[in-house]
Amino acid sequence: MKNRKYLIFEDWNGVQVLAKVLCKYCDTVLSGLVPDDRLERTYKVANGTVVKERYLVMGHTPEYNVVRIRMQDGSQHDTGVCKKCADKLTDEMAQELHDADISTMEWESRQKMPEMLKVRIADHIADRRAR
Repeated sequence: MKNRKYLIFEDWNGVQVLAKVLCKYCDTVLSGLVPDDRLERTYKVANGTVVKERYLVMGHTPEYNVVRIRMQDGSQHDTGVCKKCADKLTDEMAQELHDADISTMEWESRQKMPEMLKVRIADHIADRRAR
């Protein structure tokens, strides 16, 4: 498998944010942060400047494709790859995709979400409910 680093994080004021998801084989961008017009806020700051705040959400590109991998024990595993790689998927590639996803899930379970980010998410949810 070519791309073992398929989750691209960016540093935003000391917080690591998932910015892109790449195809595990060819580096095609499958998902990325895009502005969500449904989540926007306009306000004035002290000097009278109007600020338009737009929230970003993770959105899929047209190349995003889900493949369902059927395991020998009868279970199934869905994962994302680009359309081009999905068309040429072999059993060996399917196993590599599954292994990479399991490894990522294990890594994610060990990560600690920064307290500041938890507060921002909670505030955002409360703000949305109040509207």
